[in-house]
Amino acid sequence: MNGLDLAGIFYKDDEAEMVPSRSMNVVLIIDDLAIGGAQRVFEVQLRTMLNGPYSIRVINLSGPTAASERIRALGIDVVDVQQRKLFDLSSWKRLRSLIQDWRPQIVHAHLNHATITGALLSRLSGARFVVTLHSQGPKAKEWRTYVKNALERAVLCYGSDHIVACGPRVARMQRKRVGHTPMSVIQNRIEPPPPLPREERYQVRSSFGYDSEDLVVISVGRLIVGKGFDILIKAFRGVVHRYPKAKLIIVGGGNEHNHLLQVIHDERLGAHVQLTGSRSDVGRLMAASDIFVLPSLWEGLPMTLLEAMAAGLPVIATDVGDISTVIGDGAGIIVKPGDEQTLAQALCELLREPEIRICMSEKSKSAVREYIDLDAFSNELRAVYFEDADGSTTHDFR
Repeated sequence: MNGLDLAGIFYKDDEAEMVPSRSMNVVLIIDDLAIGGAQRVFEVQLRTMLNGPYSIRVINLSGPTAASERIRALGIDVVDVQQRKLFDLSSWKRLRSLIQDWRPQIVHAHLNHATITGALLSRLSGARFVVTLHSQGPKAKEWRTYVKNALERAVLCYGSDHIVACGPRVARMQRKRVGHTPMSVIQNRIEPPPPLPREERYQVRSSFGYDSEDLVVISVGRLIVGKGFDILIKAFRGVVHRYPKAKLIIVGGGNEHNHLLQVIHDERLGAHVQLTGSRSDVGRLMAASDIFVLPSLWEGLPMTLLEAMAAGLPVIATDVGDISTVIGDGAGIIVKPGDEQTLAQALCELLREPEIRICMSEKSKSAVREYIDLDAFSNELRAVYFEDADGSTTHDFR
């Protein structure tokens, strides 16, 4: 505990329970507000905090985006700081001022740069420091990533007051990295998707050149190596050979776009696979599809998986992060990450058996219900911010 005076934030009732009595100043800091799973979790968190006892400032370490404007529209203070490098002195001076001016009791970081930056600045401001871990994390393949991961680990072990993991498996995988720092699990939540009328479903499919007889498979995520889209495309070659009406839509933008176009060309799948780029209507695209696939090599608790299940899609996903904790018995098919052949077999099984798809759809919607409980998310976050303010709560994730 860093000696923060909480007397003005809490009072004790007759049973000595700590109860918030006025607004708590919170600074939330994130690497960027581009389109991504962590960013969507971040927005959901902000929405759940709106009715709570919080005065919120958001610091985005990258340039302004559509998400920045959405958050501002909620009445939340948002500052876009274009931090060119992790140790950019000019941006650090500005960040220190932005945090100290807000006088926060809590600084809450999401993602790597925000964690490293926020740790030091929270100490300088006298605030408690909370970090959310969104995934099991990739292994470093270059020295810069190795250095950043090492710095993050030092922060998690020695510079943080509380760690939030997005799922129990992620918590277990990250246990060694956080040392003795208290850690809680707050599972990702989603907002319930609106239904898509049948006529609109046909319109969405028609916009891609698909008809009612086509079997549409959708996958969503950033086009980066860790999402495994190249493996999915190669697996789809064998699928199309058996099911010529099968189509694949990959939604998202990223630095692997040109490489994936080349893979599509090499596999001669131009008539069957489309890269849509980033879209703001992912929910509509999911509702107009038949199957959802998540081929990731590493993950936490993917928002896209939860959204697909809430839309009633049968799912195929790799056994990484907390995916297996979400996909219960019969709610989806889990495959080994990086296994092109097994992925193709799972796709063929669902394409071959419409009855299995229907049954799996109902089980998906049932399994994901607890992840639409935004009140639970709000209460769990409040417990970290308020009830654990003395740093006394610990959790065992060995």
